[in-house]
Parts: sequence; C-alpha cells; structure tokens
Amino acid sequence: FKSFFDYDYYVPQVMLIFWIILALFFKTKDKKTELELPFNIWEGKLLKFLLTFFLFCYLVTISNFLLANHYFKKGFFLFSQGKYKEAEQKIKGAIRKNPDYDLYHAFLARIYLEEFHLKKDYNFIKYSITALNNAILLNPFYAYHYKEVAKFYNLTGQKDKAILMQKEAIKHYPTNHKFILGLAKLYLEKNDSENAKICLKKILEIAPFNKEAIELMKSLSGK
Repeated sequence: FKSFFDYDYYVPQVMLIFWIILALFFKTKDKKTELELPFNIWEGKLLKFLLTFFLFCYLVTISNFLLANHYFKKGFFLFSQGKYKEAEQKIKGAIRKNPDYDLYHAFLARIYLEEFHLKKDYNFIKYSITALNNAILLNPFYAYHYKEVAKFYNLTGQKDKAILMQKEAIKHYPTNHKFILGLAKLYLEKNDSENAKICLKKILEIAPFNKEAIELMKSLSGK
C-alpha cells in the first residue's frame, strides 16, 4: 500500500493506468448498440467508476505533492531567517503531506540541530537521530544520511554507534575521502591509532595530496 502513494512511483503509474482505462472506456462506448447486453452496460459503468477513482487519486496526490513543496519552501525560508521553531512546524507540515520523501526528514534533523545549539537541550539530538533514521528507512542508499547520524551519535558520546554509521556511509560512497577521514578521526577520539592509520592510508590512495590526512599520518608515524 505504501508504494501506491509513493510520489516518485505513483504519479506516472496512475497517469498510465488513467489513459488505459480512458481508451477502454471509449472503445466500449464505440461498440455500444441498441441491443447492448446488461453485462456490457455494467462493464461501461465499472470503467467510468475506475476512471473517476484514478482521476480523483491523481488530483489528491498532486495536491499533496504541491502542498508539501510549498511547506518545505516556507520552512527553508524561515530556517534561513533563524526562525527554527516556525521552520520546524512547516517542515512537519511538508512531511504530513508527503511522508515518503527522505530529504524532508533529513532537513528536519538539521533544524533540530540548530535548536540544540540554541537551547543546549540534548532531546533535540534524539529528535535529530529519529528524523535521520526515518530518512534512512525511506532511502537506505543515500550515504549522507548515515554520515549525519554518525555526527549526532558522536555529539552524545556514542562513539561505537557513530563509527558504525560512518562505516555505513563509506559503504555507500567508498570513494568519498571526507567520509573516511571522519572515520579516522572517530578512531583517534577512541585512541585507536591502528584503525585510524588504516583509514588514513585509504585516503592517501584516493587523494594522495590531502593535507589533513598527511598531517595526521605524520603525527601517528611514531605510534
């Protein structure tokens, strides 16, 4: 049922079905005669019902899609003005209208981060992690969601979970040397110089002139 209202899938599929039913309806209509049998009459009524149903669903879907986009734009503007609570409400409105779009959930996590910086309330970090986990469920192949979750786990001192999420980010984007550098730093924070060196060597294979990786490798050369 979820995929039925997935906007990326649903809109083009509904339009395809819509035109098929429309074609069948007119085909049935052309074949009508004065001696038309009862089952043909009911066939025409069924086609009319299906046509109306899919048209209604299409209009509702488009309406929700447009409203979600409107709320997101409002939320983004309010966020840029530093009005984080108002921005949060608008993004939540966008999610209500289009709950299957992962980037809305990810942006909500970003708002919670700013609210955390203002209020120093660690509950906002928990809200951010929840929002990003929702984004991951919706789009498990987007590496940046994992990287962001790792950042929030690290803020709460959950180093092992942060490392796990950072590894997931690298798994989905293995050539991103910034992700690998982030993992190296997490290992260094745990005083795990061996794994940090492994990460730094991988970075220098991908980006041999990465200054930060070179400096960190030099600092670990005697360890």
